[in-house]
Amino acid sequence: MNSYTEAKERICRSLLSRIKFVDDKLSDNLDTDDVELLREYYLRQTYLLRRLELVLTTQNY
Repeated sequence: MNSYTEAKERICRSLLSRIKFVDDKLSDNLDTDDVELLREYYLRQTYLLRRLELVLTTQNY
């Protein structure tokens, strides 16, 4: 495995960990009436998922 692949794997693991954390926070707060809080969690999760998609679809040159 080359250093590019290892770095990409580490980035993906980090992003997945952060996505899981935000997902847990979002799930824990679904019963709340604080719409702004839910909105922030949702937007953060969407941002992280898009970054993960970008990392995964980037070609190794």
